[in-house]
Amino acid sequence: MTETKTPSLASIPLDPEIAAPELSNRETKRIEMLNEAAKTLNRRGVTQTSLATIANNVGISRAALYYYVNNQEDLVYQCYVRTCQQLSGLLDAATAKHTHPLEIICTFIANAINENRAEFASLSDIAFLQGEKRSIVMGLYKGIRATLADIVSLGIERGQIRPCDPRITASTVLGLITWVPVTLVWMPDDGPAKNLLSKTIQDIVRIGIACDRKRPGKFERHDVRSFVPLINNVFDSKAQAAARRETLLASASWLFNQKGIDATSLQEVARGLGVTKKVIYHIIGSKDDLVAECCRRGFRFFEFMSDATRKFDGTRMDALCTSLATLAEASVRRDLTPFAPITGLDAWPSDVRAELLGFAAQLRKNYDSVLAIGVTENSIRNINAQAVMTLFPGFYEWMSRWIDTLRETEQERVPDEIANLLRLGLAPV
Repeated sequence: MTETKTPSLASIPLDPEIAAPELSNRETKRIEMLNEAAKTLNRRGVTQTSLATIANNVGISRAALYYYVNNQEDLVYQCYVRTCQQLSGLLDAATAKHTHPLEIICTFIANAINENRAEFASLSDIAFLQGEKRSIVMGLYKGIRATLADIVSLGIERGQIRPCDPRITASTVLGLITWVPVTLVWMPDDGPAKNLLSKTIQDIVRIGIACDRKRPGKFERHDVRSFVPLINNVFDSKAQAAARRETLLASASWLFNQKGIDATSLQEVARGLGVTKKVIYHIIGSKDDLVAECCRRGFRFFEFMSDATRKFDGTRMDALCTSLATLAEASVRRDLTPFAPITGLDAWPSDVRAELLGFAAQLRKNYDSVLAIGVTENSIRNINAQAVMTLFPGFYEWMSRWIDTLRETEQERVPDEIANLLRLGLAPV
């Protein structure tokens, strides 16, 4: 089969609302195909995204699909490029419409997340791309972030946005936008709709969730040492086995978060630990077993964090900020990072999927109660708790993939910056 040429960035239309009003039949079909692929990638992950299924869903043959894409990697690449181009176009449109920086940001969010817009690909498996393709997508993302950061900087300069780190703020806003299409997959049927999530992000970005924005935040970090098994007796074989298992799961979780499940092999996990694949098979089992165990460990960590949040000695506002800052720090610690399965939920075996959805539902319930108490004690304003907690991971989930694109001095400030974004928003205090 003759290989098709990967289209240039300019040749992939944004969408009917941004692109030229008249599109060729081929470009219209390409858009339809990429929209379907984005939804499938968000739900099933890269390796479980079937080209044949996508072709069938858009009413073409698999052979005809190769008229638009070369292979699976090219499909992911084009979806990610399209996401970046859409976001860039929407940010430009918001800038053309408003002069107030905060209005630009909120209009950008409103247009990016609404019921009438096709679903974005989440950019969660960027490491699956190789060489130039990965560099192009990362360059597009950095360009959007730079433009958004410039808007934040302009707002700070004018006194229309409170002092904050522009690039961290821009990264977090983008993280929240790209989190929405993924988190909807994890939602129950009666969960918050996309438009409610969009309005909640805008509301938080404007004024945060604190009742008293002038009150200084008193948040630190939860003590996470008790989550990691310790060996107090070197002759305790059970403690040693537990520590080995924890080290293996933490290392695998780091790689899965950073690169995605599909781009991470058992050989890579083993090499990072200085062991053979046989050791992983002996301690855990197959790669599917390893991924499932990393998921369970991740939810145990999130449950540990929700328990620490409930026990926190202070206001519920400070408790939530402490939890968020601790989760942000944990997400970039190789020895601790919990695996947060982003895409691919629909591809999991039904029993594992049910187990994970049960974990997620319990966590939402736990944090919902924290917000309810915060409203009662007047530390948290009356805001839709379910929507806030649905968005909560989006504040830090981006870090495992994009933290290296920030300067080292910025990386150190991320936990406090994102906690203050949740607490205060961006409007001047």
